[in-house]
Amino acid sequence: QLLNDDRCHLLTLVGPGGIGKTCLALETATHMQEHFADGVYFVSCTSIDSPSKLVPLIADALGFAFPSAGATDPKRQLLDYLQTKRLLLLLDNLEQLVAEPGILWLAEILTHAPEVKLLVTSRQALDLHAEWVYEVSGLPIPEGGSSELQGTALELYLQRARQAKARF
Repeated sequence: QLLNDDRCHLLTLVGPGGIGKTCLALETATHMQEHFADGVYFVSCTSIDSPSKLVPLIADALGFAFPSAGATDPKRQLLDYLQTKRLLLLLDNLEQLVAEPGILWLAEILTHAPEVKLLVTSRQALDLHAEWVYEVSGLPIPEGGSSELQGTALELYLQRARQAKARF
């Protein structure tokens, strides 16, 4: 729903490691595909340690080759490419870049490419002006005597245990 809001161009799913941010982001991106004529792209940021590495990583995910090496800054070339695109970029695991000043480049994407939306997963918010934050929390645990398991952490545990061992 948040990504359907015309005012939301940067949505960060925030929560502890292993809580399901990536799974939620992928599911969301799958459901949003019809809204983005130029596609939905997944960018894993797990292995990068500097915002400067975002440019080639995003370009690679988009299948964008820098046409003029050296003539124009790669950031500018990628921004120019994105300027007319209507797409969703899912940037996964950005927490290691939050404190880096270069993360502000994401705000430049939103300024120069008004039809691009960013869906980010991180353990903490990026603290960018345009950012909308959605806190991802764990599934509820049923009360002591409750027999209702639907949508709970216990139901998920039982499903996974039965996948691993059919007689569980």
